[in-house]
Amino acid sequence: MSRKVEENCGCIEYFNDNYQLHNEVGFAAIRCSNPNKQYWYINGKIHREDGPAIYDSSRKEEEWYFFNLKHRVKGPAVDYPKLKEWWKDGKRHRLNAPAVIKIGVSSKVNEYWEFGKERKNI
Repeated sequence: MSRKVEENCGCIEYFNDNYQLHNEVGFAAIRCSNPNKQYWYINGKIHREDGPAIYDSSRKEEEWYFFNLKHRVKGPAVDYPKLKEWWKDGKRHRLNAPAVIKIGVSSKVNEYWEFGKERKNI
């Protein structure tokens, strides 16, 4: 069970009985600083199994977490228009492909990571 707290600025938060951010059926927080950004928590841990745990609809930015660890099985755990990062169990990780792709104005940078360690010789 979650208790909803709303502030005059537009901030919305849901808490469990231990006053941890928590909502089993939807987002647990929207901050006043960016009302388009939703945060999903379970018992104080940033977590969502069926979508991104942080989602900014105005910027089209997604971050995927599984019980406080950046993690996504099929696709990047950090998915921004100009940045993609693959994470597994809280570590940058992607086999045989770049785990970080940064897209700049005139360049693209790829970084290769396996199990949290950067690989330079690929």
